[in-house]
Formats: sequence, C-alpha cells, structure tokens
Amino acid sequence: MNFQLTEIAKVISVFFVLMTISSPKLESAILLASVEFVDKPATISDMRVGNHRDKTRLVFDVSHPTNLTYVVSDNGTSLKLSLPKAVWVGTKQINSIVGGNITKVKKGKDPEGTNLIITSHRPIRVKNTFFLQPNKDKGHRIVVDIAKSSLSIAKLSKVVTSNTNMGLGIGTSAKTEVAQAINSENPYIQRAFPRKTKKNNSSKKTTKSYREDKTYAIQNLYARGSIGLSMFNETSSLGGKSDFDAEFEPGFILNGAIGMKLENNFRAEGEFLFSQSSLKQISGSSNGRTHNTENVSGDLSALALMGNAILDIPINSRATPYVMGGAGLSVISLNDFQASNESLVDDMDWVLAFQFGGGVSLELDRKTDIEIGYRYFESQDPELSDVTTTPFKSNFSGHNFLIGAKVNLN
Repeated sequence: MNFQLTEIAKVISVFFVLMTISSPKLESAILLASVEFVDKPATISDMRVGNHRDKTRLVFDVSHPTNLTYVVSDNGTSLKLSLPKAVWVGTKQINSIVGGNITKVKKGKDPEGTNLIITSHRPIRVKNTFFLQPNKDKGHRIVVDIAKSSLSIAKLSKVVTSNTNMGLGIGTSAKTEVAQAINSENPYIQRAFPRKTKKNNSSKKTTKSYREDKTYAIQNLYARGSIGLSMFNETSSLGGKSDFDAEFEPGFILNGAIGMKLENNFRAEGEFLFSQSSLKQISGSSNGRTHNTENVSGDLSALALMGNAILDIPINSRATPYVMGGAGLSVISLNDFQASNESLVDDMDWVLAFQFGGGVSLELDRKTDIEIGYRYFESQDPELSDVTTTPFKSNFSGHNFLIGAKVNLN
C-alpha cells in the first residue's frame, strides 16, 4: 500500500510540473507537503515579513506542512499565493503585512483555503520556498523568499518538498529543481525526479535553517545619523536664592543610533544625542541681585542616551512616514551662566528624559534612506546649585528638527 501511495505521489508531482511549465508568460510552482499531510486541513496563525539584503522573506506559521502554489503575473508586479488546505485564523490585519518588496497584500475569499494577492511597485520573483520544522517556541513554518526581478530573465518552474517527504523518493534538500529554463534545450522534465542524493543529512540542513532564524536580527540591523536645529524652551529656575527665567538662541543637535527592524513595521533602536544652545537673556533674581539683561554668556546643553520605538507607515511609495517615542537618561548642563559679568550657575544633573515625534523616510537605494523628522524632548526637573552652592530646581524641554541618513548594515 505504501508503495502505491509513493507512485501516485510521484505521478501527481510530474503532473504539476507539466502544468507549471506549460504557460511561458507566468512563473509558477508548487510546494508539496508530505503524503501524511497532503489532504489534512491546516491553519495559518500568523504571517510576518522580514527585509534582507537580497530578498524579502514572508513567513507563514502553520499548524503542519501544507501545499502552497504561486503564480507571478506576466509583468512581474503581482504574485498570487494559494494554500488550498490552510485557513487563516490569525488576528493580524492582512493588509498590514507589508515591507521590502511587498507593498500590498490582499486576501481572497476561500472558505476552505487561503489565497493572497501580493503586489509590488517593481517586478518581483519568488527566489525560494521551503518548510521549517518546529524549533523551541516556534512551530511549523512555510517560508517564501521574494526578490527583485528582471522581465528579461528566463522563467523557472520549481517543486520543493518538506524534509519528511522521504516517501516520494525526494531527498532532504530545501528545494528540488524539476525543469530548467523554458528557452533551454529539452525543457520538459529533464530531471522529472532528482538525482540520487547522498546519505541523509537532514539534521545538518535543519540546523542551517534554524541558524538562519538566529541571524534574523543581524540581517535587519541599521545605523542612523542626523544633524539639525535645536530650539530650547524658556527655562524657569526656582529655589534658594534663585528665581529667574532664561531664554536661548537657536542651537544645534547631533545624534546617532543603531537599530533593528522588527515585525509589523516596527523598529527598535538605541540612540545617542547631544544638543547645545547659547544663553540669550536672563530675567529675575539670583544671589540677591536682580537681572533683566541680554548682556549674558554661557550655554545650555543636553547629552542623552535613549531607547526608541519607531513605527513605519507604508503608503506604497518610496516615502514612508513614521512615528516614534523614546525614553532614557540625560545629563542637563547649565554651563557658566553669567549676567552682567556676574556668575550665576555652572552645574549639571542626570535625569530621566523622554521624546516623541515623527517624520518621513525617503528610499534612495536598497541600503540607504534619507530621514527628515521632528522630535519634542523633555526631561525631569534637574536639581542644580548656584555659585554659592545653594540648591535650586530648573526645567528643561525643547524642539528638535532633524535631517539625516539611515543605512542598512546587512
């Protein structure tokens, strides 16, 4: 009985291959589950997108291996993925799953399966498809790698199988090439079944697949740097012998960050920033003297280490809006404040700080984005001492306008 099932499965495989190469205008293929799963209904609990240097990776979390077919449109900007035995049960909005080469995802109506239409603003192709076995807290997964394409390349039809598909006589490699380029010699089933493989080495291949998961974070790292205009709000200092307000000239801000692209268009980053503005005017009293003058010197500076969360908002364009928020530690420094040649304060304090804002990222090429943004920055009230060591409290907030670049490190 097992022998008969094996032979039937082989015939079905060849049939699908012949079907996929019969249409020269479309790139199409099928990913076959093993015999034990082929007719068993499955569920899809999640889908996520990861951006890599040479591809966009779409990962399906499935209850068990299940068949998947795909067809690429003749102009290359549309891809149809079909999982005829898998029903979507996830809570995520399908149309929110975008990024990289994927600009829009639409789900078709199929009560017994899942059909997805993926569109891109550039020609795309399916670079690879394969199964991943359960690993630690992750279950069965189907991976579809989508890459940029040229319409002049030869179309390929491929069939791949899970590592458990030994009954079909197919080895454990992630994919088995069945037909060669359409315009090559003898295109029809030159290798209807794969050549004899070496001794089963599935454990090593599985380890390699898991290693790809572990390197996901490294492949999504980026570095960012920017410069801009810093405008500190007027500060009020009160306590001890001090009761004065200070105004500041427009200053500058420098910052840099290392970040990582996460799922669902989120990013996380660690940021270093430094801003500084010169003192413009002092109004009030300090050390028993009253001042209302622009005959002042000194500056206000902020040095901060922040952790930020950013949400990109894809709009099917090279320009991508984003919103962000962050928190961290900042050292606020009142550097050599003087009014009418009289020293007032020269002190600093470490305080908690937060910021929020937004902006736009403009894609220049595959690795580089230009970012333009705004951020509001505020800290806890620093506790400082005047020149007589009498303590007082001040406040600190400001507006930052930035322009810079973000570079993918993968």
